[in-house]
Amino acid sequence: MIRVTLFRSKELESEFNLYLGSITHIRKKPKIHRFLYKAFFIHANLKYFENIKKYNLLFNYNRPSIFSFYDIDHGLRDGSSTFNWFVDLLKQNGISFDGKVYVSCFPRVFGYVFNPITIYFYFNKNNSLRVIVYEVKNTFGDQHCYLIKVNSKSNILSHSCMKKMIVSPFNPIDHKYDFKIIIPEEKFFIRIDELEKEEKILSAYFEGKRKKFSVINLIICIFLYPLMTIKVIFAIHYEAFRLFLKGIPVSPEIPKIKNKTVAISISLFLSIFKVFLPKNK
Repeated sequence: MIRVTLFRSKELESEFNLYLGSITHIRKKPKIHRFLYKAFFIHANLKYFENIKKYNLLFNYNRPSIFSFYDIDHGLRDGSSTFNWFVDLLKQNGISFDGKVYVSCFPRVFGYVFNPITIYFYFNKNNSLRVIVYEVKNTFGDQHCYLIKVNSKSNILSHSCMKKMIVSPFNPIDHKYDFKIIIPEEKFFIRIDELEKEEKILSAYFEGKRKKFSVINLIICIFLYPLMTIKVIFAIHYEAFRLFLKGIPVSPEIPKIKNKTVAISISLFLSIFKVFLPKNK
């Protein structure tokens, strides 16, 4: 029997996983708004992407494929090594790297991805989780990393930090994030609550079940989640338009658009918004 694999060695397979599930958003203020979309994450040892077999049709590293991971989508976003960027980030925060780091994110699908959030888990040489980094992007081209130091042996963690970057144009920056995350094993769960003066106004969470990072499961993902990453960016604009129709005001703190990929679509949306926005008398 011929064994089709994505890896140069069988030992690497345990360092790569898929998590198949769904993303849910629930807005409570100023008006109720809810949506759910099916999605899947890759969860992999960041150092070992280079061990993916070259010229693989299903998944590749910094090369075209049906699914792929590109350094240019993460870290410094200039094509340099995401792994090296992460090690430097730890050093800047007084932490020496002596273990391994796993990354959880959307892969590129047919060459395209927009990751609202990428999560990095740093385990030291004793296999203890010491740092979680939330790399958050908005559709205006901005990115901010929230680095959380971990001092717990529990696989269920909760932590908070102040918001540092506009994500939704409907939410101002003077908010706080509450995170609850279950370290990925058989299941993966993360919930992010956005608080305004300690009142929860928005909750977003992903939950999924682990699947083997295999040829057959990647093929299944093609059919279960067709054009997933294109749907993500479409859904962001579609849900924003629904919020506009509900009369939720846009924050005056919206940054300038830097991401050329989505600049035209966002500009069009904001132009439509301004046309229909009631004039103050």
